[in-house]
Amino acid sequence: WDKFLLSQKNGGPFYSSLFLKQMVERRKSSKKDKNYNVKDLSFYVSYKEKIAALVPLVIEHSNKKFFFSTNLNFNTFYAPLISLDLNLL
Repeated sequence: WDKFLLSQKNGGPFYSSLFLKQMVERRKSSKKDKNYNVKDLSFYVSYKEKIAALVPLVIEHSNKKFFFSTNLNFNTFYAPLISLDLNLL
């Protein structure tokens, strides 16, 4: 994950595995509701046995609702990080 991220000029710190872990832990520690849960469901897409895209995805569950996490009160996730090295055409 992070090796791919470092190889991409269009990546940034919000895509790092460390940031994702911090988001999950911060959300867990800030919520006291016993029905609250947060999970990192991030994944990558591969093409020809190489990572083609990173898809950061943190889901929060509270009061029977699921929603995308936007920790820190701003949209911390962008679109999936797609490799600049793909030659799809």
